[in-house]
Amino acid sequence: MKLDILMSCMHQTDDSLITASGLTGNVVMINQCDRNEYREYPTVRGMTRVFSTTQRGLTASRNLAIKESKADICMLCDDDEVFVPDYESKIL
Repeated sequence: MKLDILMSCMHQTDDSLITASGLTGNVVMINQCDRNEYREYPTVRGMTRVFSTTQRGLTASRNLAIKESKADICMLCDDDEVFVPDYESKIL
């Protein structure tokens, strides 16, 4: 089974939030900001896919993250959460 962590945030200019949260697997980040763009890059054990959007609202952000997820299991998280090192195996 595949796990995606779905994170909503605002006005991020870099990827430090992923590192600060301890995320090492697959992440779908919805960055509510003043631009529309997409980028992806590898994490330790997966991929981070960042969707920057001008659309606002937590519900809209989470719905977009669910839509863009490619995983069997999705876990919504806030941008101030910190994950334990083996979070993936514990969740799965």
